[in-house]
Amino acid sequence: MERHDRVYEAAIALFVERGFEASSMDEIADRSGLSRSTVFTHFPRKTLFLEEWMRRRRDEARKSARTDGVAGRPLREVLGAYLDTLATANSAARAEMCALVPPALLHTTMLV
Repeated sequence: MERHDRVYEAAIALFVERGFEASSMDEIADRSGLSRSTVFTHFPRKTLFLEEWMRRRRDEARKSARTDGVAGRPLREVLGAYLDTLATANSAARAEMCALVPPALLHTTMLV
């Protein structure tokens, strides 16, 4: 998992700095300090970085919504906790949001 995270973090940093389209898998390999084949082993397509980024955001928000368990809690409260955490994470990582949401909308099923 350490290599996976290294590759992921290198890619996200590059996307924020240079943009998704302008960043190559070779540059991600260079930034992560790993071989190109290792990068492709963990992320066979560049769009998979976007999907991983979205999944990590959702997982973080999901954890907060389950802090006290959901049994017996009103749906409005559970969804509110989820959305509050997502909004806080998005505000804290504004540069990431600005760099990654547009390509995620173009290349993934982000809104589905």
